Amino acid sequence: LLEFFNKFIKTSEEWWYYGVMMEDKGEIIVRKMIPEFAVRHKLDIGKASEIFNVLSHPREKSIFNAERKDFLDICLVILEDKRLLKFLVQNNHAGLLKNSKLKPKINHYIHEYFWIKTDYSHAEIITPELILNSIKKEIKNVSKNKIKEEFSLLNGLQVKFENQKLKILEKIKLNLSDRKDIYFVQKIIYWNDVRKMGMMILFHYLFRFMEDIGVKYGLSFSEISLYQPEEIINILAKNKKISQSEIKKRIDGIFTVFENGKPIQMFYGEAERMLFKIATEVKSDKIKGQVASNAGKKIVKGIARLVFNPNKDEFNAGEILVASMTRIEFVPLMRRAKAIITNEGGLACHAAIISRELGIPCIIGTKIATKVLKDGDMVEVDADKGIVRIIK
Repeated sequence: LLEFFNKFIKTSEEWWYYGVMMEDKGEIIVRKMIPEFAVRHKLDIGKASEIFNVLSHPREKSIFNAERKDFLDICLVILEDKRLLKFLVQNNHAGLLKNSKLKPKINHYIHEYFWIKTDYSHAEIITPELILNSIKKEIKNVSKNKIKEEFSLLNGLQVKFENQKLKILEKIKLNLSDRKDIYFVQKIIYWNDVRKMGMMILFHYLFRFMEDIGVKYGLSFSEISLYQPEEIINILAKNKKISQSEIKKRIDGIFTVFENGKPIQMFYGEAERMLFKIATEVKSDKIKGQVASNAGKKIVKGIARLVFNPNKDEFNAGEILVASMTRIEFVPLMRRAKAIITNEGGLACHAAIISRELGIPCIIGTKIATKVLKDGDMVEVDADKGIVRIIK
């Protein structure tokens, strides 16, 4: 177990060197590439950003929309067969899994998306039963026609983007600098999407690993999750646990500083205080960010809903999703949102990628959206200029 854990940590560290390389690329796109594109084609920044967004969208389908399409495909197999639908209603999973058309699709889904229910705190194992229960819930809440409509939309996304690109290219002639920049951004956006999947796969295995170690050494998952990697190695190598008093101190929150050539520094309780300080309100009735997607809608009005924990916080269909940043757990909410506003992110971020593919207006990089906006605020999103105003 010790040998395997050391290999896992080494592989994880090597992967993160690759993963963090794109952290600053969104800023390069916004601060350098789009302004230069605007100058070359005599466009204002808003129009240049809109055109650049479309032209630089990757040809590859986003990982998360690919997963959704495969899930809906399984839903439709069941909906098109009355016998299978009856089995689903009766919770006859054995009967469903004997079906020669359904079983391979479920097996494919598990193989490709075993990590899909992993977030930054736990890993849920994807089983046929879990998939079938999710399908039952989906079918209960959404009509067959709506599922068909969404499946068709996801199926035709890339064609839709290619058509948009062709219309733009009828009006704008790209030079070599344009083509190089667009190619670069396409790769960065796709890289960011794949990186997000890589993070979830890494966390999936890490959390499963921690569960096994916890069971072996009599520690709960919440306890083992407070250990540093070196401390886990000490358990495996020497059966040396950290004290219960140390565990109690860490439960209240720790702020950990890693610095080359120096021991790890931990500040107890600081994490919560720093979060409180960061979350201090900023008084303003207007915020500005970068347009990641305008979805052909200049102005969108709706109720703002702040979401910090997508698994617990309230969010209703048709509301405007406001978050610090979006992650995999936010995707179900994003699909129901009227618009999306985030504090962080560049044109290659998760929110930008998903919103463009979903056709939802999205303003990113506002820095202060979660400080200025409150739950229930009626807001107006200018998806051309990247401005959000509180109107009530």
